[in-house]
Order: sequence, then structure tokens, then C-alpha cells
Amino acid sequence: MSDRYLKFVNTAFGKTAAQSLGLPAPVPLKRWKRADQPFIEGDVLIGAANSSKAVSTVGKVLGASAAKLFHASAMDTLNDSSKSGNKAEALPLNTDIDGKFSALVFDATGMKDTTDLKAVYDFFHPTIRKLAGNGRVLVIGQDPSTCRQPAKAAAHQALEGFVRSVGKEVGKKGATANLLWMAPGAEQQLESSIRFFLSPRSAYVSGQVTRISKGATAHASNPVAPLAGKIALVTGASRGIGASIAETLSRDGATVIGLDIPPALEDLQKVMAPIKGKAMACDITDEKAPKQIADFVKEHFEGIDLVIHNAGITRDKTLGNMPEHFWDMTIAVNLTAEELIDEELMHQEL
Repeated sequence: MSDRYLKFVNTAFGKTAAQSLGLPAPVPLKRWKRADQPFIEGDVLIGAANSSKAVSTVGKVLGASAAKLFHASAMDTLNDSSKSGNKAEALPLNTDIDGKFSALVFDATGMKDTTDLKAVYDFFHPTIRKLAGNGRVLVIGQDPSTCRQPAKAAAHQALEGFVRSVGKEVGKKGATANLLWMAPGAEQQLESSIRFFLSPRSAYVSGQVTRISKGATAHASNPVAPLAGKIALVTGASRGIGASIAETLSRDGATVIGLDIPPALEDLQKVMAPIKGKAMACDITDEKAPKQIADFVKEHFEGIDLVIHNAGITRDKTLGNMPEHFWDMTIAVNLTAEELIDEELMHQEL
């Protein structure tokens, strides 16, 4: 969708015209634009079910943000966990709420059975209409697969349907809703996901479920450049989505190897130059391509951390009309080449 259309339908006349003609009227999305941009600003309301486990981490992460925090109940652990002095103010939900919230965050990890889902309603019913444009809804529950009691598992499984429904409800204003399913004891692994889903980085992500498992305590990554020191290979990087992926990875600190077919080398170099990436011309369907790519990586770097297989083709024919060579070409580019490249890169890493 062009920027001209987006700007037009968001004018007074454009909105009227779009409604009359039955045309879509998308809301401009707030995007991540600069490295020093706060991950969340404005007013944020936090709530929790009884005995929830993640609210302390939520308080720590948001307490260090640029947001002004409010809590829907007396949660001492929320303020105790904030070392930055950014304390949460109490905001009773049975009173009229003025203003709009940049985010609504609810910790449901304390739910024991489906009757506890009432706490979800009590938090969101009076506040969902107060969510600002481009706002964020984030719910944290326990991974149902880790629940010993069926009633508890059912309650936390229900959060998936709830979040997907909320995502549709708030999507018209450019807002998103997402769910974190946390394994018991995985509170320390939540920070990066909280930051991502509350930030403009997740502008196009809504109605999704992310599982947070308990693992070894990871060193905190650089929130401004989380991919610093990483090497990333992006295929089909000369234009379109591939070029945008390369630019985004570079923005987040990665060094990018951009790959595309030889005829696109000039365009590829234009994409790589501003981000200080390396351009490689190669047809990924060539039988020699996997080794050429692995050798290129080995020549310039000690290894590779990320491979984004963006290159792909479509042949818009019905199955009955599709020639055999179109089928073979599509499978070769979209699937087989990726398998062979991954296999060769892993072999060299070993």
C-alpha cells in the first residue's frame, strides 16, 4: 500500500471517501525509527491476578523505561522491584479513567482455574477503550503444558483465544495484543520479550503467542543494538523485503552479508554500502552455490549467526496448467536451495 494512499485516507475528506467507496482505511503505524528511541512512552497500566509471579519482572523492566506507570491494585512487589525510582501509582478500576494508555499489561500467571479468568475481565473491561492508537496489550500466563492440574491448564490455554480476540478488537486503531506463556521459574527470561512486544518494533505483530522457557540465566543484551557482534546472511537482499531485512538487522547491530543473483549485483551493492555490509552475487540454485556461500563466509568472518532465507519465487498458475519446469523451479528456489545452504554452513561450522 503506497504512502500517498495511506496519507490520503487519514485526512478528513479521505476517510469520508474511503467509507463511501468501501475502501480500506489503515491507521499509520508507529515504527521504530532511531537507535535511542525509548521502547515505551506515555502511561502504562499494570494489573495482576492473585499470586502472580511475573509482576516483579514487569515492574523492573517498565520501572527503567520512559513510561509513567499505574497499577490496578496494591502490588508491593511491583514498586519494590523498580530500582530506577519510576514508581507505579495506584489507579482503582472502579473510578472513571481519564486519558489514554500506551500499554495495558496483565500478569495472569497466578490463575489456578477458569474462575480466576474473571480477573482478566475485571482488568480489561474498564480499560480496553482507553487504549491509545498504536497501543499495546500484553498478557503473561503460564505455559499450559507445564500446568499439572487440568483446570489450571484450561484457564491459561483460554488466554490464547482471549488475546487473539482482543487483537482484532484493538487492531483498527493500529494497536496490538500478544501473549507470553511462561514456564515456572522463567521470570528472568521475560525482559527481552516485554521490551519487544511493548515497543514499535512489534508494529505488525498481533494475536501471537510466545513461549518463554526456563534456561540458563542469559547476560542482558544491548537493548539498543541487540544483534551487536552477530553475522547475518540475507538472501534476495537487493530489493524489497530482503533489502528491508538487511537494513533492520544492521540497525540492530548485525553485520550483514547480502546475497542475490549476479544480474542484481549493482542493486545489491547499493543496499549494502550504507549499512557497511558485504555483497555476494550467487544463484542459490546452482549446485556449487552452497560451498561458494560457505567459503565466502569463512573468508570474511569466523562464522555466521543468522541466516534469513528471503529469496523466493512464485509461479501463479493453477496446478492443472502448471508446466513441470515451473514446479521444479519453485521447489528448487524456495526449499531445496535453503536445505543445501544450511547443511553446508553447518558442516563448515563443525
